[in-house]
Amino acid sequence: MCNRAVDVAADRDPEGNKFRFAALQSNVGRNLLVFCGRSADDLSSMVVVKNDGICLTESDAALFVGKALDTSPLIKGASSVVSGLIPKAVRDAAYGVVAGNRYRVLGRRDELRLGDDNRADRFVSDAATNLS
Repeated sequence: MCNRAVDVAADRDPEGNKFRFAALQSNVGRNLLVFCGRSADDLSSMVVVKNDGICLTESDAALFVGKALDTSPLIKGASSVVSGLIPKAVRDAAYGVVAGNRYRVLGRRDELRLGDDNRADRFVSDAATNLS
């Protein structure tokens, strides 16, 4: 599910100027988790770190990404409607159900995603940054 979400975001950000990605299991991902006040081992939610340093998780993170996808009016509009109409507690509960069942529904991928050749610059590597 996470890989598919990255694919959707990357496909709908053709210039690559809105998002950079890091696996939460990587050193940079673990450092970002700690930066956001989470355990370095907490893989329970996607995390978005906005340009201003504010961290978003769970439904707030997913909807933030959806609302930023200008090239996809359907996803952008649906994300705006959901975030405006459904209370955060309900959204986060639904996010938790989906996240908790993702492997059962979609299966598990054994290999680590490293990014493909034409998107390699969108993936932050451990070598590229030092957040400590």
